[in-house]
Amino acid sequence: LKIVDRKKNLVKLKGGEYIATEAMQVVYGTSAYVDAMAGGVMAYGDATIDRPVALVQAAAAPLKALAARLGVEGSFEELAASAEINGAVLEDLIKAAKRGGLSKLEHVCAVALLTEPWTPENGMLTATNKLQPRVVAAAYPEVLEGLKAKARR
Repeated sequence: LKIVDRKKNLVKLKGGEYIATEAMQVVYGTSAYVDAMAGGVMAYGDATIDRPVALVQAAAAPLKALAARLGVEGSFEELAASAEINGAVLEDLIKAAKRGGLSKLEHVCAVALLTEPWTPENGMLTATNKLQPRVVAAAYPEVLEGLKAKARR
């Protein structure tokens, strides 16, 4: 018997496997493209998808440097919406997952980069700066639906 995480942080995926979202968020937060000061990462999974997805608070400076390397131009918001940039950030998150020792089931298959920070004032974080996943999920239903469509096999 091995205790993986707190019960409230375990999520059952479509295939019946459980993932520990809080542990995933810690590992994915090590990516240079994640802005921890703006809220970091929210790993998401539920019984309707096969693999987890992530909402990521994009770090402006690394994202702009990545865009320059890839030859993508635009404002910070345009870069965050770019499919090419999202793909490169997803690759970096998968590398972070491998470095962090996450199982294959805990590797995200899709990512959305966000530019509006999560704060206690807008209700996305608690007063002690802990992520409130249900509130974040409720604030971005259309973004999550787009990610969930990519997570179904």
